Amino acid sequence: MVYLKQRIFHNKKIVLRCLVVVSFLFVIPAWGSDEHGIHSSIVKIIATHNHPDYASPWQLVGIHTVTGSGAIIAGNRILTNAHVVADQTLLEVQREGSGVTYNADVAFVCHSCDLAILTVEDASFFENARPLEIDGLPKLQSRVNVYGFPTGGETISITEGIVSRIEVDYYVHSADRYMLVQVDAAINPGNSGGPAISGGKIIGIAMQALESAENIGYIVPAPIINHFLEDVKDGSYEGFPELDIYVQTIENKALRDTLKLTSNAGGLLVTAVAEDSNVSSLIQPGDVLLEIDDHKIQRDGKVTLQDGLRVESSRKTTGAVHHANTAQVAHQSKAIRRQAFLFCLCRLAVSALVTRLFARTSSHKLYVNPLYSQLYTRRL
Repeated sequence: MVYLKQRIFHNKKIVLRCLVVVSFLFVIPAWGSDEHGIHSSIVKIIATHNHPDYASPWQLVGIHTVTGSGAIIAGNRILTNAHVVADQTLLEVQREGSGVTYNADVAFVCHSCDLAILTVEDASFFENARPLEIDGLPKLQSRVNVYGFPTGGETISITEGIVSRIEVDYYVHSADRYMLVQVDAAINPGNSGGPAISGGKIIGIAMQALESAENIGYIVPAPIINHFLEDVKDGSYEGFPELDIYVQTIENKALRDTLKLTSNAGGLLVTAVAEDSNVSSLIQPGDVLLEIDDHKIQRDGKVTLQDGLRVESSRKTTGAVHHANTAQVAHQSKAIRRQAFLFCLCRLAVSALVTRLFARTSSHKLYVNPLYSQLYTRRL
């Protein structure tokens, strides 16, 4: 009797295992589905680099090979990061699911915004590939998948997350400030240049991650990519515009009163204009920038984009503010300009004096900018 019960229990376990295996087989296709046909458009980039040795300018560091990622876009082109192809001596590309490698060439590169376009002479490389479309600026908490070939394996890797933050910050490759999008999907070495996909379209290109934290990765957003692609349509790349002016916020009430601005007025006070600036005949120190393409500049120097999203009104925000075709400027009289200049000068002088006194009395080392102007102004 005991043996019969054990036999029945054993048979139940076998049936249960069979059901689990069968259900697992039915689930696998859902996990590995590629409803948008994205996998065939993901490219592994094998780059052979030989960087210059800045300590010994007469020689190079030496040849080494790295792996990056890319995405096939319209026009039989591959979109990737500039730092993947920087100082390259040989570029090879391989599509997901194929064991054949092809030689590639750099068509355009922008080190400032860390983007590059590659071409492959052999047209067979692009056979049956669906070019990925580029979307606009994503919304916060949008679902995103990052594709690429990171370290730890040879096949394609797909990580999932959400859009965590959108702001203007530094790009590590160029040390320049542009709009970027933070995601919590894992981004590791080798992911560089791989597309971040939402709704079957590219919303960004993976470029960097914060090593001192977990699940903080950054992508070049679609507006910056679209600006880059639009720029190279004529066969050359001019880059992002620079006004060559210096500005500061007008949060100080006394400064707003000096400028004869209302209590709820926003904007940026122009503190200096370069002599060779393209806008030197239009904008002068003491003027106040009020809007960029119908986006009002707020008191802290930020503009509101979609869904209440506020970002810094930097010259690198132009890609998200419709390329900043127009700007509204409040031109001040000479007297008001002179008063604003004296106000800023006194404020900087007091700050410089306090900083020097603190540096003398403090036992800690303190780096003091000799120009001081960067304490209150920034360049556009």
